[in-house]
Amino acid sequence: MTATLLANLDFILLVYGLGLVLLAVILLGLRSTITSPLPWKWLGLSAAFLGVNAWADMFALSVRDSPGVGAARTVLFVAGCTCLLEFARTSWAAVGGARIGRWIIVVLFVMAALGGFAGVRGWEATAGYFLGLPGGLWAAAGLWRYRRAGGKHGRSLQVAAVAMALFVVAACGVTLKTSIPPA
Repeated sequence: MTATLLANLDFILLVYGLGLVLLAVILLGLRSTITSPLPWKWLGLSAAFLGVNAWADMFALSVRDSPGVGAARTVLFVAGCTCLLEFARTSWAAVGGARIGRWIIVVLFVMAALGGFAGVRGWEATAGYFLGLPGGLWAAAGLWRYRRAGGKHGRSLQVAAVAMALFVVAACGVTLKTSIPPA
């Protein structure tokens, strides 16, 4: 099974990136079609950055990997995780949670940047641990909390919250091998 997955990883990354980019298009279009207290643009930007990151992974796997491509992939991943964290922060305040300033993003970004001492892979791993994982779980909690006000969309928001939590744990909690624990 592992050999089959590895042999088709480029196709998997293509579909994964396409799903995220399509999600970004839908979410960025939501701003003009519905009124919602949730800042969907931040989630859309996060999906766009993470989708392009998946395509950059596919490019590196299929064509050629280089330090420049690796750095670009990491920057895209960090940008996507930062946008996700901003979505979580503003969503939480919009659904009645505590208002937390943007300083939290700066603090978590600095903590993630410390992984850069272990190289680009270290920065990517710590960005997942300190930006993506808390941002995604916090965003899922915001969606879960918002489901009560979602009316007929309450069940869909509940499913989206659970799916987001599972996705974030898989995407950010499991990293490539690096010298940063627990990778």
